[in-house]
Amino acid sequence: MLSIKEIRNKIFSTKSTNKITKTMEMISISKMKKIKIKMDNSFSYQKSILRVVNNVISSSLYSNNSYLINKDKIDTICIIVVSTNKGLCGSLNSNLFRKILKNMNKYSNKFIKLIIIGQKGINFFKSHYNNFIIKNFVLSEFSFFDSVLKILKYVIYLYENKKVQKFFLASNESKGSKNFVPKFFQLLPIYNKSKHKNIYKKFFWNYIYEPDNEILLNILFKKYLESTIYCNILENLYCEHVSRFFSMKQAYDNSENIIKNLRLSYNKCRQSNVTKELIEIVSGCSEIL
Repeated sequence: MLSIKEIRNKIFSTKSTNKITKTMEMISISKMKKIKIKMDNSFSYQKSILRVVNNVISSSLYSNNSYLINKDKIDTICIIVVSTNKGLCGSLNSNLFRKILKNMNKYSNKFIKLIIIGQKGINFFKSHYNNFIIKNFVLSEFSFFDSVLKILKYVIYLYENKKVQKFFLASNESKGSKNFVPKFFQLLPIYNKSKHKNIYKKFFWNYIYEPDNEILLNILFKKYLESTIYCNILENLYCEHVSRFFSMKQAYDNSENIIKNLRLSYNKCRQSNVTKELIEIVSGCSEIL
């Protein structure tokens, strides 16, 4: 059985942990709100540009644009991994890495390259697949747009120089307040993701491009790639903070229960000592009398 001093020390250390988890919970709430505002603004733009891209892809049936053409021979694929910089966010990263490894096995007959975003992804893949990593980025949480442009520039360089024939992006997606799902989708070549693509083919129409359709399409597709990478990094950040919020809340609730039980043990121990001392005093008095 623990002594009163040991129980008191345990209560003190658990209270310190309690304060830390509560602070981290509050920080996560604050960051979640800021990122949610950015997400709402960015996602409306992304939806608009995606609608235009889907229209273009559906209407330009004979377009020879390099961003749309699926290569006949695929030797090398590249996976852009969007992970978190920090831990304490539940199974967010481990679920994502499991999905990426499953897809890497699927393309095991190809050369696989990895572009890693986030310190946790860098640590994991460096320890297991260091030879696959060609670039890594550790982004600052609230000023990473310049880094997104660098990533996009690097992706376009690899694609246009035919060093990589197909790009995939892997990140986490928010499905409700507590549900996060890892997603893995093709980024390049671009294809029509619309559920209504058959409607576009049935009612064929096209844009009027001036002065040249290739120049405009290249600009449009680069903007689409830029917004897709940016929005997925934002969504992954949002998932990270929501997941950390629930983890810290759970840790705070657990520490509260531990403190409650320790206080109960402390009171029992103290009462036992008081009773013991009273018995000793009464026994001593009875011997004197």
